[in-house]
Amino acid sequence: MGEVYFREVFEQCKYFTTEWQLKMLSQSSSWYIDVWPINFTRQKLPSTTNLLVILCQDFNTNVLIPCFFGIYPALPSAPFPEIYRRFFYILQTKSPFQFTPSTIVVDYDSSLRNVIKKSFPTCQRVFGCFAFKIRLIHNESKLIKCAILGYKTAGLTRMINFFISYFMIISMLDNEDFLHQWTFLKSKIDHEAFSKIIHLIENDFINKHGRFHNEMTFKHLKHDSIFRMATPAIEGYHYRFKQLMKTYNITMLDSMIEKIIIAEEKHFSSKVAEVNMDRIPRPELPEKYFFDRSMGTLPIATAVADIYGLVDSWDYSELAEKLMVANEHNALPQRKSLACLAHFEDYKKSLISKDVICEDIIGSYAKRRKRYREEKAEKNKNEIIP
Repeated sequence: MGEVYFREVFEQCKYFTTEWQLKMLSQSSSWYIDVWPINFTRQKLPSTTNLLVILCQDFNTNVLIPCFFGIYPALPSAPFPEIYRRFFYILQTKSPFQFTPSTIVVDYDSSLRNVIKKSFPTCQRVFGCFAFKIRLIHNESKLIKCAILGYKTAGLTRMINFFISYFMIISMLDNEDFLHQWTFLKSKIDHEAFSKIIHLIENDFINKHGRFHNEMTFKHLKHDSIFRMATPAIEGYHYRFKQLMKTYNITMLDSMIEKIIIAEEKHFSSKVAEVNMDRIPRPELPEKYFFDRSMGTLPIATAVADIYGLVDSWDYSELAEKLMVANEHNALPQRKSLACLAHFEDYKKSLISKDVICEDIIGSYAKRRKRYREEKAEKNKNEIIP
């Protein structure tokens, strides 16, 4: 790869932020950074673009705010560490404010983490959240080919769901209990099918010299407010962005920047201003202002996205099995439904609690879904009849 190629890649990199967003970011000591790909299929040359987003939470109003957007090509050979370094350099040099984050939540990308540590020397803690760990394991599980291994798709899916559920549950234990349960988990799965995932976990998390050994379990972070906020913050904004892409039917990079990214400053600054002027209350759930009424509900990204309140009150195997079965039948209520079905105070403490996942609530939710599908089918049938 020559200098000309790298220059062409860097020319495709764009960023967007405003002075207000920079000010809010400078006032926050805790940042949430996420990266995800976006496909643009209707351009002259269909392409995949990566989007890096930095979020923070306004301490005064409790509102979560997207503050910086970095856009760059998702090419396998792209110099990602240098791209990250340039984004953070621009963020610091173009801003009239100083940035002194002490905690940054980010995924398990070693190159991104290394650049963060070098770019922000004040940052004392860099760690992944619950959602990032699930995503890492889930992405690895997609590589398992059931036909080659002699499994039917449904059987392998059940095994994968059980593995992910159980692994994330025991990730909330202390190290000693985790290692004991990890041995048990391995005895319940096919080692050939899960060989790469097992190697990843043991090499990167369990090995004392592994890249993420300090995050083998989340026990020490279980009651950390930043850690608990990370999953709804990151997954919530990701969902908001995808819904906006659908709402505006965006198929071009320029229209995404114009209709979504530029408009986000106005949306969130108005929410902060309205809270400060007592026109609207502080959000009891900080991710509330990610959503307009038309956007629908925030889905639980996986069966175990918010496990905190469950680990201490369930047997691990029973809980993993229940989550697996509920997830298979799409029977876990969505967060908006949970807020209506659960005691709200308990809901705020733990986005899923033992009460929330009880049979009555799952059954009630399943009935509502069935009734909705029947009514929709009947409506469609009547529309077809002349």
